Amino acid sequence: MYRSTKIKPLQRGSFIFMMTAISLIYALLAQTAYAVNATGSWQTATGVTVEKGSRVYDTANRVYYTLNKMTNNSGAPLSGPVRLVVTSSSFPVANATGTDANGKPYFDVLASGASLANAATGGGTRINFQSSRATFAYSVEVQKWVETVVDSDSDGIPDTSDNCPLDAQNDADGDGTCGNVDNCPLDAKNDEDGDGQCANVDSCPLDPQNDVDRDNICGNVDFCPTDASNSCVTVNGRVKGNGAVLSGVNIKIGTDTNNKTTVTDSLGTFSATGLGSAQAAHDNLNDFLPVEVSASGYSSGYAKVVLEKGKAEYSVAIDLQPVSDNFTTDDNLNNGVEINKQGAAVGQLTIPDSSLPDGVTEVTGTVTYLDPTTDDIQSAPGGDLLALPAGVDPNTATPVPLESFGMMEFDLKDQNGNPIHELGGTAEVCMKATPGLNAGDTIPLWYYDEATGLWKEQGQGTVADKNGQLMICGNVTHFTWWNYDQPINTHSCFKFDVRDETTGNRLSGNIDWQAEGVTYSGTSPERACSVDADDPNVGSTIDSLTVKKSDGSTIEKIRVFADIGGNKFYLKRDGDGTYSLTNQADATVFDNPNANASCLNNTNVDQCAFLDYLDGANADGILPLSANINYPPVISNFNITDANGAATSNLLVGASANVNATVTDPEGTNVKVNWSTECSWYEQGNPGTISPASQDFTASPALFNATYTAPGTLSYPVEWCRITATATDSDGMSSSAEQWVYVTGSYQYEVEGILYGTDGQPLPNTLMQYSNNNCNNNGSQEVTTDGNGHYSVQFNTQNCSGGEGYYDLGYMTINYSHDNTQRTRSEYLNNYYYSEINSCSVQANAATQCHHDIRLPTVWGSLSGNLYPPQGEAFQWLNINSYQYSYGYNGSDYTWIYFDQAQSSYGPISVPVGQGYMYGYTNTGSYDNSQNFMMPSTQGQHQDFGDATAPVTLTAFDGQGGVLPGISVTGTSYGCTSNNNCNTSFTGVTDNQGQLTSPLPLSQFYGSAVYPNVGTRYNYGYVTTKDQPVNLDINSPDSCKVIGVAYGGNGQPLGEGFSINAWSDGNYYYNQNWDGNLQAVTDANGQFVFTDVKPGYFYFTHDNYYFGYTNYSIDNCRPVNGSAREIRIDLPYFDTQYNNGLPY
Repeated sequence: MYRSTKIKPLQRGSFIFMMTAISLIYALLAQTAYAVNATGSWQTATGVTVEKGSRVYDTANRVYYTLNKMTNNSGAPLSGPVRLVVTSSSFPVANATGTDANGKPYFDVLASGASLANAATGGGTRINFQSSRATFAYSVEVQKWVETVVDSDSDGIPDTSDNCPLDAQNDADGDGTCGNVDNCPLDAKNDEDGDGQCANVDSCPLDPQNDVDRDNICGNVDFCPTDASNSCVTVNGRVKGNGAVLSGVNIKIGTDTNNKTTVTDSLGTFSATGLGSAQAAHDNLNDFLPVEVSASGYSSGYAKVVLEKGKAEYSVAIDLQPVSDNFTTDDNLNNGVEINKQGAAVGQLTIPDSSLPDGVTEVTGTVTYLDPTTDDIQSAPGGDLLALPAGVDPNTATPVPLESFGMMEFDLKDQNGNPIHELGGTAEVCMKATPGLNAGDTIPLWYYDEATGLWKEQGQGTVADKNGQLMICGNVTHFTWWNYDQPINTHSCFKFDVRDETTGNRLSGNIDWQAEGVTYSGTSPERACSVDADDPNVGSTIDSLTVKKSDGSTIEKIRVFADIGGNKFYLKRDGDGTYSLTNQADATVFDNPNANASCLNNTNVDQCAFLDYLDGANADGILPLSANINYPPVISNFNITDANGAATSNLLVGASANVNATVTDPEGTNVKVNWSTECSWYEQGNPGTISPASQDFTASPALFNATYTAPGTLSYPVEWCRITATATDSDGMSSSAEQWVYVTGSYQYEVEGILYGTDGQPLPNTLMQYSNNNCNNNGSQEVTTDGNGHYSVQFNTQNCSGGEGYYDLGYMTINYSHDNTQRTRSEYLNNYYYSEINSCSVQANAATQCHHDIRLPTVWGSLSGNLYPPQGEAFQWLNINSYQYSYGYNGSDYTWIYFDQAQSSYGPISVPVGQGYMYGYTNTGSYDNSQNFMMPSTQGQHQDFGDATAPVTLTAFDGQGGVLPGISVTGTSYGCTSNNNCNTSFTGVTDNQGQLTSPLPLSQFYGSAVYPNVGTRYNYGYVTTKDQPVNLDINSPDSCKVIGVAYGGNGQPLGEGFSINAWSDGNYYYNQNWDGNLQAVTDANGQFVFTDVKPGYFYFTHDNYYFGYTNYSIDNCRPVNGSAREIRIDLPYFDTQYNNGLPY
């Protein structure tokens, strides 16, 4: 039966239950937003108060509620999680977030990461209460969640932020693996050599065999890893000179204290075994075996065999240069001796007598000059031109490569044949300046240290005019190899891996490559370089060449070569992705990268370029090379002999000599020879003949004989002739060698002429002395002029040697008096080169007769000054040496002033107009000094001498009257030598007046200023007076007025109408409409006037006189009393015999 059901109203108790259930559901849903880490506890938050609001009834929800505001007074921010706990309530809480462990309701008020600032009040938390018959009351508490810190490994780092929570050392070796699971927790490479021993306990962490030979040197760095005696190395080599192999040459391999010696065989080869670490030296980059080569008539040779671990056999090629010149007992080194190479002046050596070691009274020896613009540079000691600049730690500093401007080896001996190494003072070494250098440039000076295989910086040289030729001159205190170089401070590099074109096998270690500069004078050997991600897969290192970096539009270039079997082979790009070996002429020229990188010290090696960069997108650093090498023929026993088979280096015109050479082809193919000859200055003269000029193929080895006939006529009395043998094998590979011979019209010479006195008239009945430094059998001769001043001297040059027979016939010494002062004149008899070619001729009696007039100075000025010896000393004597610049005038005049007691001044004393230098010595012998001076005119000159300075102010102008602040300027003294090293300089930046001031010693000096986007500009001056300020203006537009008198040969002014030139060059000016060339005409009194002469270095000369000039440095042209500064410069007489007989 169906029965209806009546729905009853909801009872009060049921409603309360329902609302409570709903509140609990809401609380559970909200709890997830404020969940906290289980490792912690809720603790009462101190310093936090709660303001409880009044109870309010919510009719909609039928609940009471209060708003509770939390204020933070703790003194610090309150960070979440934070909750409000209802600790007691007479009414049930209806809307709690949840209940705590004690069943107390709570409300989340700050989430994790949220915070309430100090002294701040929160927005209020609403608490709903269910109605109850009890009296309404409740209490609350603010609680903060405090985490419990867990540090499992007790390292002070919570596990929650500890990368290695179970490793107290926290990956001590830094390999990314925590120590609790790392097999080698203290070895970042994790047993790199795989021998089961971690590096921290492995005595040889990179040697899996752990020093198998038990020599206490791990195999990875052991040159002989299986040889306990470490003497497994063999060095094979070949020595050449002038292209021909040299036999019987002494070879020393190793250090001075531990070495092995041998000699070359008939093919110039040598082999030394049993070498190793005991003979090795270190150059701060590598261990190497020093190789020293000595052969009579040649420079010494130094090579470096860089040792590599595990490599036992090495090859080296050494090319020696023939000695350039000799010093004999007749050479006056105190006054300076010119150095010649193949007839050309290449330098000068000056050793003051006071600088000689104690007990040395005579100096002889040889000098060899290497021209950096030629293949001479391949003979540079060490081969790599690595160097240590001054001021670096010699034990740890990384060497830098050098760019050479010329080098010389001095091999000097005393009167007993003992070598002279250390001096008691300084000597001046000058070498010819290479193209691109200008007067005033400074170049660092370096010497070769055989013990370390490095060039070491010691001093600097200055480019200056020496007898009409620019030379770099600097001071040295000992003798060895010296080199004027600048360090290459910006490097780039090439990486490459050469492989056999056929097999693909790597050739690294089998061929040692080198780079030679094409645009600069430098070489650099192959080095192992660290790999980067782009390199071929070759292991940890790859072959490389560190070279001079290209810079902007200046592209530096190199060729790459290797020495194979004692011969140079150059790398050639074939254009099809492969490479081959060739000669220098056909070699590929590579452009150096412009990225800054170096494999010397593995810097920025990811910026190295691949050597096959010319292959474009296909460049990968791998160079396939044809391994089929055709070695060039070897030329040996190259001799020039007379009819009796004796070696000779002298021939008369038209005479013949036998020429022979042995040619051997390493592959055994047939060989042939072509002969060629050149003579005279730059090989422009008659070369003579050689017959047969070519000899066809014959079996190797073959002895080739030819006859050389000297030229029948010569351009000069003595000429230097070269005979070249070029050998070729059947496959077209060639090599060449050369020998030199003197050719002369006669060995017997007569030099005659007129000796003119200081009045310009012939000087009768005067004693003269002849000397020739190059002739061993030619002692001094005395001759006397006749009543007409005529002299004649005869000598024989057949036994003369040393490279100067072509250039120097000796010199005459004349002692004379002027103004009651004894003077000495040294006149070199080399006018045959600079005057008419007919000034020397072969006479009917087969003697060569040369005419050479000697003119003593006729124009004089008075020189005087104060003396400034060191404190407590006095000058004992003073030497004053004067000279004028004239190519034909190759002599000097000097006088001595002796002081019996201490004096504070010298002079006045008459000296010739022109330039000169002064040299003085104190009574104790502890101080010597020399300095340049200038006698500009007959009005005389004041020149203090000694240990004193004056303030020099350099001012840089913009060329239009304005000064230039903030640019770099340098002032440098030169021509000054002393025990106190008076060749000093200063460098700085100009002030707001465009100036920089600093003291410089008494002597000549120069100033330079570096102009942005223009370059360096120079000027010269003299410090003449102690403490007297000197102003040197650079690029100033001010003008001076130069007044002077031009003199004739009789010491009297020239007449009217003679043209006088004044000229300078662009190194002194820029931004000026002025070319530095001026002309004036003498008046009836021989006077000339120039009205627009600007500060700079000037040459004053007669209009048609090319070979003689007076030079003068105009330091400034600042107006004097509102008018142009006037300067007096006189022109002395220039001997007409050096200028094709001009009428004055």
